[in-house]
This record gives sequence, C-alpha cells and structure tokens, in this order.
Amino acid sequence: MVTGIQDLPLGYALTYNNLVRAGMSGGPIVNQQGQLIGINGLVRLEGNSSQIVASGIPISRYLQWRRVNLPKAPQGVSLVSPSPATASPYAIAKSWQVGRGSLNALDVQGSQSFAASGNSKGTIALWNLADGTAVKDWQAHSQGVSTLKFSPNGEILASGGEDNTIKLWQVATGTLLATLSGHQGAIRSPGL
Repeated sequence: MVTGIQDLPLGYALTYNNLVRAGMSGGPIVNQQGQLIGINGLVRLEGNSSQIVASGIPISRYLQWRRVNLPKAPQGVSLVSPSPATASPYAIAKSWQVGRGSLNALDVQGSQSFAASGNSKGTIALWNLADGTAVKDWQAHSQGVSTLKFSPNGEILASGGEDNTIKLWQVATGTLLATLSGHQGAIRSPGL
C-alpha cells in the first residue's frame, strides 16, 4: 500500500508501509490491480518513531534512467528500451489470494506445475499453477515461513522459518520428513 511520495535519495520517490524484510530489495512494488509501479529498495524508521517504512524507485523513473544509460550494443545487435507511451511489457500470468497472514516465501516446482507459498502465520500452501487452485495447506512452523525451495525432482520441499528451523516435507502428502534445529536465528536464505 503506497502511503505517500517524498523526496528521498537516489531516485526513491515511493513510500509505503507494507511488510518489507531483508533480502526484498530489488523486488517488485505492485498496486492493488497487480501492475508493476516500482522497485523496492530502502527501509527506514519514520521520523523519531519506531514505525518502519519502506521506499522504492518508481518504474517510470527506472525506465527513464535505462533509456539514458543504455550500453552500446555490439555490432549487429540492437538494444530496445520500452517507450513511456508504450504499455508496460509486464503482465500478471496468475494471481490468487493467499489467505491468512502475509506472503513471505514462494517457490515454483521444477516442472512448473505447482507453486508453494509460505506465510507469516507459519502455514505452507501448495498451488496448482494450471488453474490457480489451492491443492493443500498445512501448519509448518510455529512462526512465519521465511523461505521455501523444491528439490530438483519436485518431490521434497524445504522450508525455513522464523522459529529457527529448517523442515523437509514430502510434497505429495505434506508429511514432515525431518526437522533441522539448532540455528541461532531465523532461516532466511532463498538457496535452501
């Protein structure tokens, strides 16, 4: 949710109060219609309060920079930059409502038939990408799920949580195969 526009350093002009976590810099900022409006990048405290706000660079400003700073193309190659008059080259392929909590993690199975999402309430959901329906969901962690990764064959799903554990799940049944504990902090690596 965009809450205002302020003069910020380095082209940051969007300010919003959505939940932003470490590692989300460079991610998309979308409006309520799912349109790309900016690139996430800066988190700070608001004034003298403890309220955390985030800021991003509007996509229009990024595209202006990109047009000005296009690299010289090798001989025989042409580089094309989108025109501001042209509709955005980005479109939503699939969209669905996640439900409880905020979305913290997402991974797509190698075969591209399923996606897994993890939320701030510790739940994992498995989605059918063909029709956008939820196949199953389960309580996976006692705190938020912060990262997910399918095995190369898509049969195992690893989840990392804010409860300092990594868990391995059998995708077909949602059965817990193993819990790895002993970490000193939340598991945040996208490279599980």
